Amino acid sequence: MHKALPDSESQAFLEDYLIADNNAALGTLYSAVSQQAAEDMPGCFAAIQTPTLLLSGEHDIIIPAQLGANAAECNPIAIRYRVLPGTAHFPMLEEPMSYRAEVDSFLQAVVDGAEPVISGKGAT
Repeated sequence: MHKALPDSESQAFLEDYLIADNNAALGTLYSAVSQQAAEDMPGCFAAIQTPTLLLSGEHDIIIPAQLGANAAECNPIAIRYRVLPGTAHFPMLEEPMSYRAEVDSFLQAVVDGAEPVISGKGAT
């Protein structure tokens, strides 16, 4: 993390981490960090047909913001990309108000029709 969390939040995060399903965590790791993932992901991002918000932490060294920008470039119509300044891999914990503001703004844009649905049910 780029910023220290209050002790109570750090403890809650650690407790959640410790009770997480080991197989699910390993599956996420193997599917996200591999040569196959690196080769498959651009096509997956290009195929998105639903308004999608992609947020990166400015100082994330696990999944650098540039990788998020590259993913968003695969589908600039469906993907809204934002970098949250002053955060790393857990922007929702480091800057919860900014994170929430981005999510709320995106959801409101979807409701208002400002984020296009490319195809499928409800296509515009």
